[in-house]
Amino acid sequence: MVYLLLESIGVCYNNDTLHMNPIFLITFGSGSEQYARASPSDFNFTTSYGQQNEPSTGDGQFSFINEIHNDYGTWYTGSLDHTPDDVGGYMMLVNAAYQPGEFYRGTVNSLCIGLRYEFSFYLANIHIPNSEIQPNILIEARSLTLDNRLLVQVSTGDIPSNDRLIWLKYGLSFIAPSHSVVLLMISNASGGYGNDFVIDDIALRVCSNPGSGVCPPTS
Repeated sequence: MVYLLLESIGVCYNNDTLHMNPIFLITFGSGSEQYARASPSDFNFTTSYGQQNEPSTGDGQFSFINEIHNDYGTWYTGSLDHTPDDVGGYMMLVNAAYQPGEFYRGTVNSLCIGLRYEFSFYLANIHIPNSEIQPNILIEARSLTLDNRLLVQVSTGDIPSNDRLIWLKYGLSFIAPSHSVVLLMISNASGGYGNDFVIDDIALRVCSNPGSGVCPPTS
């Protein structure tokens, strides 16, 4: 049986994610060096952006950093990652490209058909107030085996600057129509003066009651 439901916009209803270990949780690790030497493949995702392992992270580039640096004099210098209790914890800094486009693509396999899942992450605008361009992210879930069919698309809307860096949770929930799903983050705004942000604690969790879906056989 295959489900083709297009419902489930937003995270799990009433934040009722089951209290269990996530299917995956990307914290980007920790370390003493300001720039991590890990690559996206170490965290099971791909990106069309170029990786920068030293100052400065330019438009269309990203870095894994443990403290926001002062590349342009307009970022919240010294701000730390979101993950609790990880000294030197890394986060993904994104300086969006001039053209809107995809910067995160992750494939998840062995899902249970018919179960509801929550895909979420924490994001913060790192630009001081009065930037011209605010981050705006499209979040998508697509079926890998059903002609790349769009299951859910959610927009964060414009994410404003504040008087300090503020982490906010964003995400969506979806009912798995197949055992494999592609999860995407897409910059929905132009690059330039602004549209700079950090992401941390990317996670996938089950919303539904285990046992209510059709799961792939285990070896």
